[in-house]
Amino acid sequence: MKASNVSLPTGALLAQFHNPALGPYVKNFNLIYLDVALSREQNLDIYSPQILQGVSKLPPSAVKGYFPIMMRALARWKFDYETPGLRERLKLGDADVKALAKLFENLLLYDGTLASTPPPPPYVSKEGFPNLNVLNTAKLAAAKLTRGALGKDGNLALFIGARDGNSEVAEFCADAIKRGGVDLEEEQYIRGLYDLYATGPRINIKIAIVETLGKSVLAANTMPNMLRLVEEGFQGTRYLSQADYR
Repeated sequence: MKASNVSLPTGALLAQFHNPALGPYVKNFNLIYLDVALSREQNLDIYSPQILQGVSKLPPSAVKGYFPIMMRALARWKFDYETPGLRERLKLGDADVKALAKLFENLLLYDGTLASTPPPPPYVSKEGFPNLNVLNTAKLAAAKLTRGALGKDGNLALFIGARDGNSEVAEFCADAIKRGGVDLEEEQYIRGLYDLYATGPRINIKIAIVETLGKSVLAANTMPNMLRLVEEGFQGTRYLSQADYR
């Protein structure tokens, strides 16, 4: 029998991978078959909840191998991100939503080069996303899931994506922000922008952060973050003016 004709139990492989009792060696071995199984599935609607649920409980060693596989599956999955209730249909809890938002933020920050700033975590790499086509397809899938299921927890990911070098990703994220709206006086979002600035992202993101924070009363009164940002702006160490950028 040819390997291409062997039927793999996708659901069982997902259940096995998410089993906390199994060690890293078994999980890594499992991923080899899970990647093949998901690439063959014609109806990912059946397995999408299983793919996403429990991601917050995975140790970093498991996320490194699983995240690129998960993103390849999401890129193939033709899901409805426009109809409200996607989070409920996927049965995503708060912990998984927050974990996915963070994973997507780091994916959207990655530009596919060795000079990408900030340096990406181990689960976002050339090995997992070997070329721009794969990377941009994954980013667009992440943006769609963010818009449809992550709510306000996904606002920072969309903010980053709206400054992406790929026009399709950037336009989708910008449109998602317009449709969903963002509360510039919401503490989680403002602190997220300050934290993002501190990581040293690429210059267009830094400029957008400063411009956005300048529109928020809460941001202006968040100390000492605002003082540090103003200091750095005067010193010219971490912020270039719009004129310099052009």
